Amino acid sequence: MNYHLTLSSPLWRCGLRQNFRIFQQQDIQTISSTLLAENGVTDWVLSFYGSHPVREFCVQYGETDLGFLTRLWAEEGIFFFDWLHPTGSDQTLVLCDDVAGVSTLGSLPFNPNIREASTECISAFRYRAQIRPSSVENQDYTFKTPGWPGYFSHHARNLNGQRSQYEIFDYPGRFKDVQHGQDFARYQA
Repeated sequence: MNYHLTLSSPLWRCGLRQNFRIFQQQDIQTISSTLLAENGVTDWVLSFYGSHPVREFCVQYGETDLGFLTRLWAEEGIFFFDWLHPTGSDQTLVLCDDVAGVSTLGSLPFNPNIREASTECISAFRYRAQIRPSSVENQDYTFKTPGWPGYFSHHARNLNGQRSQYEIFDYPGRFKDVQHGQDFARYQA
């Protein structure tokens, strides 16, 4: 007989609810706070270095709360991780929009034979590289200002030998102002 135990972050509970709703005149912090509180995720912090303006409206359409949050966070260039407190079993969900928000660690020795390890060490390391889009073009229209061009593009820097032909064109771009248009294009590239 075998037993299997999976330990999951409190954020996992957000995947158990699905909803249809509209958030109006709220920023990403307010929307995140609402959904995390509704799912009992109380120990979380923001580590934002950029501005995240208010959205005119934002629709959760048949998505789980986790799916909705991760989509919004990706649109805003936000990544997340669990920070485990070194003095106890507590953990904190950290939402970050810049790598400057990730704390540095001291050096650890590498020991592939974990059965003989008597101190903290790294026992396995896996490197992964990924090809990303080289440029993004977003376009949208708003009936409130029909003459507004609503076109934003961003070209990735440091392609490291990657071809420059991989492009994303997104219409409608799901933005109604300059700040969101520029940010969405930058986060996708």
